Amino acid sequence: MKKYIKNIVLLVICIAAVGVLWEQSHIKIDQNFGNPVQKDAALKQEVEFPKTYKANVNETFSINADIVVPDDFDPNQICRATAEIQELDMNKWKKRFLKGDESYEEDPEGGTTREGGLALCEYYQSEELYLYLSGQESSYYKGMSYMQTHACLEYNINKGTEDILSKTADLENLSSTNAWDGLISELNTLGITANDYVVSYCYALDHQTLQREEQKMLKDGNLEPDEKKGNWSEEDNTYFYCLLQKDQGLPVFYPKEVIEYEEDPDFGAVRAYYGVSGLLSLEANYLFDIKDGKEPLTLAPFEKIAETITKKYEQAVLEFKITVTKCRLFQYPLRVGKGTYELVPVWVCTLQYEDSDSVMYLPIHAVTGEEMTEMG
Repeated sequence: MKKYIKNIVLLVICIAAVGVLWEQSHIKIDQNFGNPVQKDAALKQEVEFPKTYKANVNETFSINADIVVPDDFDPNQICRATAEIQELDMNKWKKRFLKGDESYEEDPEGGTTREGGLALCEYYQSEELYLYLSGQESSYYKGMSYMQTHACLEYNINKGTEDILSKTADLENLSSTNAWDGLISELNTLGITANDYVVSYCYALDHQTLQREEQKMLKDGNLEPDEKKGNWSEEDNTYFYCLLQKDQGLPVFYPKEVIEYEEDPDFGAVRAYYGVSGLLSLEANYLFDIKDGKEPLTLAPFEKIAETITKKYEQAVLEFKITVTKCRLFQYPLRVGKGTYELVPVWVCTLQYEDSDSVMYLPIHAVTGEEMTEMG
């Protein structure tokens, strides 16, 4: 009888030990992904973010930031999500853009995957188009029509004068609604579901503005005379779209590494020119198949984010004054295995140098409130 009782006691101890180990292992996983999961929903506090945040950290560093969160995003309803790189259907692209009665310069090229591996690519070029195909990124350009339009827009962005370009106007012969419907139709044809995307920004490029900017490029020496279009007309009216994927109401951050990224994070995974003459160009790069889980995440209050920024810079002696001008909430695809990603909520904070167009970006984990130093 004593031996029986002793065995029962040992069994209970073993069960308890296993339970503790199981609990600790799962706590570790949650910490790795930044989620101290609440077992009791009643203990979870409602999270709200301010519209702006201001603080003077020291003489050379301050926070005067817009807090950018989508209107339809509920910070209290976000769950852990995983993702895999989406393989683009190259046959659909060829069927849509290549014409059987034309001859093309063809060349198999070597490309790279988002993770730095090698990818097989196909390349087609004629006077009318350029088509680059790969499993993870593909591009289509409609000859000189695209090149001339894009050159004018890129010129403005590089000069920091893109504010002269309208983001709201309806163009002659093509309303913004009809252009958007046309673009959605093109995306659906290629197997890209437009409902999974949010418009990061859109420029309405009217032919008068394009012609005027072309003249500036010629005057500045940024365009050779034999490269100009010259005869711009209403047929050249075009919309330029940048689209970001979205998950649970948040935009999915596109660039490979935010720390090294020097352009606007709004620069989307899908970019397109769509005009009166139809689709001028389409670029689709590193799209994700996303799967939302049921495990809730608890986002840190923004005060914790501001505290992390302050601690990083409060003792720093800076040569130039720097101001945090914007903090925008994204889902960032953090690689956790080969081809497997965890979508991590991240605040991407824009730091603006005084009297300069130069900016840098500081990523902060939206759950732990800590700076993210590894963004692979």
